[in-house]
Amino acid sequence: MHAVKQCNPAPWITPKDLSRQRGAVPDTAFAQFHACRWGVGEGSWLPAGAWQACVGQPDFHDSEDIWIGVDVGGERSATAVVWVNEQLHVGANIFHGDPGVLEAVELVRDLASQHNVRELVYDPWRFGQAAQELEREGLTVVAFPQHDARMIPASARLHAAIVEQRVTPNSPATPPTPSLVTPAADGGSTSPIRERTSTR
Repeated sequence: MHAVKQCNPAPWITPKDLSRQRGAVPDTAFAQFHACRWGVGEGSWLPAGAWQACVGQPDFHDSEDIWIGVDVGGERSATAVVWVNEQLHVGANIFHGDPGVLEAVELVRDLASQHNVRELVYDPWRFGQAAQELEREGLTVVAFPQHDARMIPASARLHAAIVEQRVTPNSPATPPTPSLVTPAADGGSTSPIRERTSTR
């Protein structure tokens, strides 16, 4: 850790803190954000097969608590709506192109008509107005800007939940990036991953 400490000269960052982070975040995140090794982020954020090992049959019931995350893309990237329940069963829908934001809003409304939405967590880029409209309709909305201070600890908790097979997605497809799943699973103040890990 001595070499890594040299990359983090701030006196409040101790080798003990760095060691704790080494065990808490994926290898690529630690290398990039703590060891100043830029360009290593292209690797997978999960161990091979970790997401596929979690695949099962998510079970959602009417009126149960769910958390929803929205990440809006645009013309060149997808828009995702991801929702999880207390048992960390995962539902997801992906929309493409500029109309994706409108389709995402309609899906959120549909989910809210079936379930008790504890929080709608969203990346404010391109979803701010929609979030205000949904808040006016009675949903609790929480902005989740995707910067390092928010994404690194939240992604680390999500990483642990996947590696420990505590989540149940229904798709064995390529695992999503943290920006798609993290807001729903760990973005808000009452999120299921945050609540579960805070009692450990």
